[in-house]
Amino acid sequence: PAEFFEPAVMANELPSHGFPNFSAALRRMDDYVAVLRGRHTTPNGVFGLKAHTFQFERAAAHGFALARHLPGVRLVHLTRRDRVAQAVSFD
Repeated sequence: PAEFFEPAVMANELPSHGFPNFSAALRRMDDYVAVLRGRHTTPNGVFGLKAHTFQFERAAAHGFALARHLPGVRLVHLTRRDRVAQAVSFD
């Protein structure tokens, strides 16, 4: 799964699907998520994404709702015991 709510990743997804920029995708969250699901769902019907809490919060502030946009969603929360390694990988 990719970080589809990360601005740099979004920049790669947007132009070919009619979104001129990051802000436009956030304003049209229904359309953006529909494009992602259509383009990145596996043949057996699985769509996955990776997101940090702040990315979900930013998306939610622009109308993204897990239950509405990703019906049947399952969340997996990952943490690391080694906080230094987590901090280094965050960048």
